[in-house]
Amino acid sequence: MFDNAPKPLLFLVIGFAVVVLYQASTQERQIDASGIAESDSWFEQQIYSESRPVLVKFGAEWCGPCRSLDTNLEEIEPWLQDHVKVVRVDVDQQRALAGSFGVTSIPHSFILYRGKIVSERKGSMATASLKTWIVQSAETAYRTPTP
Repeated sequence: MFDNAPKPLLFLVIGFAVVVLYQASTQERQIDASGIAESDSWFEQQIYSESRPVLVKFGAEWCGPCRSLDTNLEEIEPWLQDHVKVVRVDVDQQRALAGSFGVTSIPHSFILYRGKIVSERKGSMATASLKTWIVQSAETAYRTPTP
């Protein structure tokens, strides 16, 4: 079908398809809480009762990129304090919780609002990129109609 298409057009079509598929996979995704142990009910309370967006960062102490992301989060946490709640989850201690989010690599971060995933990112981020992602995700969260 695309055999005779110019290469830039082909990359544009493929790129558009990837963006559409990614957006479809992250929109209106609820957290599958069925795999969360009763002892993890604290987590459910953290995200469902919170009026602000919640940044959930899955990581581990032994993970270098996770420590880097933690350092960047700590740098902007005073700024975030009134706008976004930050919850850190150690995947070694909370395997069922990580599984309910589909976490297969770390660090893996999510922005949640009223229990729905607004945005997610895999890997570490520079402080400026992290801040931009959080601001854009929070703006999206507040534009989302509440039930």
